[in-house]
Amino acid sequence: MPIDNGTSSPPVNRRSFLSVAATAAVAAACAPAAALAPAGAPAQGGGAAPQTDAKFKAEWDALVAAAKKEGKVNVFFSGAGPGFTKIGQDFEAEFPGMKVEVTALSTASLFLPKIFQEREAGIFNWDLATVQAPYAFSKATLRDLGALEPIRPLLIHPDVLNDKAWPGGIENSWVDNDKKWAFAYSWQLVGLLWINTDLVKEGEIKSAKDLTDPKWKGKITSADPRTHGGGWIPATVISLKYGNDILKQIWVDQEPALSRDTRLITESLVRGKYAMAFGATNAELQPFLDQGLGKNVKALAIDSAAPLMRPLEFISKAPHPNAAKLFANWFLLKQGATSWANNTLLNSRRNDAPVVDKLSWVDPAVNHPVIMDSEKMMDKPLEVSEYFKKIII
Repeated sequence: MPIDNGTSSPPVNRRSFLSVAATAAVAAACAPAAALAPAGAPAQGGGAAPQTDAKFKAEWDALVAAAKKEGKVNVFFSGAGPGFTKIGQDFEAEFPGMKVEVTALSTASLFLPKIFQEREAGIFNWDLATVQAPYAFSKATLRDLGALEPIRPLLIHPDVLNDKAWPGGIENSWVDNDKKWAFAYSWQLVGLLWINTDLVKEGEIKSAKDLTDPKWKGKITSADPRTHGGGWIPATVISLKYGNDILKQIWVDQEPALSRDTRLITESLVRGKYAMAFGATNAELQPFLDQGLGKNVKALAIDSAAPLMRPLEFISKAPHPNAAKLFANWFLLKQGATSWANNTLLNSRRNDAPVVDKLSWVDPAVNHPVIMDSEKMMDKPLEVSEYFKKIII
């Protein structure tokens, strides 16, 4: 089975990004403090004492000034697609004079070796990161090796700490068991099966078991389940329901094409090279739709789907701690949540953010027994990943 060892998209070129972002920052004309000042709602559920508008505004203005003195913030995003750099540009537009250096890689497994090599050499480049639980809280990963600081103390804005902003409130918004290291800012149903409707008939695929039909042999492509969430997440959910035997039937016996490049997975589905895929994304599909292509691609929420929470973490020894604090609060406000949703086409968890992907929207009223990428669930995905390393050659 062919394996593409590339990333879903190359890392963002920081110099070229900053050139564009600086232009956007200069074009912004208004001061951010007034725009982001609270409307009188006291903090709820976050452990912070209620504050008057005047007291908080003074604290916020001081933070903005300190952040601007540092001048920039370095953020790692785990995800594919061109929209991540635009989030940085939106932040720069709100805070003229600030710069955001964004690095986006398809999976945090590509980020960990980089950050650990740098730290061993005494280099500390990173301020914030969006790293899934297995890469943040497992043995010999970020927290275990001292690369994380609690992000909870950074969150000060009343509109961030307002329980009404988040499904289940602030205390239900943490990926980690300690409820201080990783704040879940986004979630969506993942493990969706993407199909080419020219090759798959309506109603032909209703469950993961249908993928074992011999007629689909050689007609499936998937993100590599050994290393990439787009493959191992649906595999984990399928394993929890049916056991590991079906994983071998789908990911080995059906001879799928494995890739670590979500753009390639999406394109091969659009062009009809494969009938179905695990690991395609809306962000990678959108450029094809803009060209009038990809209308034959559809996502199905079969029994491989489950909610996945994306967390934001604070890197220890951050070179720009005030800028990191400012960015973290902005990112978790409605402004940042809207930027995230519109630019990545991934839903925010904020209740007042736009729903940009109705198919993957998680209804808070629905009981989901499995929520992926929380610390308490992370052992199963790692177990599945190790299982695939044994059976895929």
